[in-house]
Amino acid sequence: MDVKMDKRDKIILAALELFADNGYRKTSVAGICKKAGVNIASVNYYFRSKANLYREIFKKAFEIAEEKMPLLKLNNLDIPYEKKLYLFIETVVKRGYSEDESRYLPQLFLHESMQSSGICDDILAEIKSRYRETLFNIVKGITGINDFDRLHLMGYSIMSQCLFLKINPMIQKEIVKNKNDVELIKKLTDHIYKFSLAGLENYKRFE
Repeated sequence: MDVKMDKRDKIILAALELFADNGYRKTSVAGICKKAGVNIASVNYYFRSKANLYREIFKKAFEIAEEKMPLLKLNNLDIPYEKKLYLFIETVVKRGYSEDESRYLPQLFLHESMQSSGICDDILAEIKSRYRETLFNIVKGITGINDFDRLHLMGYSIMSQCLFLKINPMIQKEIVKNKNDVELIKKLTDHIYKFSLAGLENYKRFE
C-alpha cells in the first residue's frame, strides 16, 4: 500500500508542475511519467486517464494554495473589511509571483482561461464561486452595496488589476525592471489596494 501511495504521490507532484507550466494540451502522460520516474501503466492504474489525473491536479492545487497562502480564512477573521481587502489583494499577488507550489493554482487558471480544456469546468466554477463570495463579502462590507451585478463588476475590477501583469509580459517588463519579487509584490499590493479602496469608498458618489 505504501509503495502504491508513493507512486501515486510522485505522479501527482510531477503532473502538478507540468500541467501548471505547460497547460493540459501541451503536457503528455509520457512526460509526466518520465518526470515521476514511473511507467505509463501507473497513470492508468491510479487515475484511468489523463483527464482524470488533470481533475485530481486541480483539486490538489487548490488544497496547496489554501494551505500555503489561504484566502478563504479571511471569511472568519474579525478585522476591518479594509484590512481584509489588503490581505486578499496581497495573497492573490503573492500567489501569482510565487516560486513554490502556491503558483500552481493561478497558473492552471491562466491556462484554462486562455485555452479551456473543458475537463475541469465544474471544479473551476466551484473554486471561483468560493473566492468570489469571499471578495464580494469584503466589497459589500466596505460599500454597503448588496446588488450582485455591481458587486460582480467591482470584484472583477479588483481581480483584473491583480492578474493584469501576469498575462501581459511586455508591460510587466516595464514595471518589474530592477525590482526583486518582494519589492514588486509590495509595490503592486499597495497600489492595487489604494486604488481599489479609493474607488470603493467613492463609488456611491457617482450614482
